Amino acid sequence: MNLIARYRIIILLLLFPIISFAQNRDFVLWEGFSLKYELSDKWSAELKNQLRLENNVSQFKSAFVTPGITYKINSAFRVSMGYRYSLTPTQNKHRVDLNFEHRYKIKKIKLQLKTRLKFQRESIGNEQNEIPEYFIRPRITAVYKIKPIDLETSFSTELFYDLTKYKQEFNRYRFNFGISYDITKRNSLSLNYIYQQAFNVPNRVQVNILSLGLSADITQKAKKEKQPK
Repeated sequence: MNLIARYRIIILLLLFPIISFAQNRDFVLWEGFSLKYELSDKWSAELKNQLRLENNVSQFKSAFVTPGITYKINSAFRVSMGYRYSLTPTQNKHRVDLNFEHRYKIKKIKLQLKTRLKFQRESIGNEQNEIPEYFIRPRITAVYKIKPIDLETSFSTELFYDLTKYKQEFNRYRFNFGISYDITKRNSLSLNYIYQQAFNVPNRVQVNILSLGLSADITQKAKKEKQPK
């Protein structure tokens, strides 16, 4: 039994009472990894991959891969863009994201204000959905790092505003609490609990999400040559 399989069993055992009690809700598991490569001081590229299981972690929901690129304007502002290709049991999805992010610090707490513009189109075989989806997703995140143990904690809240022509309304929100631990200087492991609530829709589904992630920075750091004295 590998390490990931052991983590799954432990997490499911811990959350079994919650799953059993909240039978009118859904419990979803996300597992993924990401690779980051710094192209320069301003530009970086990233590749994300994730698997999602739903129906109380008993059914495949989706799997996707997302290549993206980020431009660092300065220490406070970043702009990024990504393309996501998703596989689901019934259809494939193509999604493009454009993100604007502002970061600043209040004492020991880092605040991140992020706005995501999302365009998504679904396809079944060679046929595409006639009405693409457009969303704007504002999110605010507070991050606090516990230095003695290299543990980073975060809390965020996010709204989903549907810009599709016949809707144009808020229909979902998320609360996210997470921890991240630096395994090495370039590798980290994260664990997040996400509560998602839909509204302004016929079926107001409440979803509890557990997200496991591994990230690695594969940038080859140049070694400084020793200058002769």
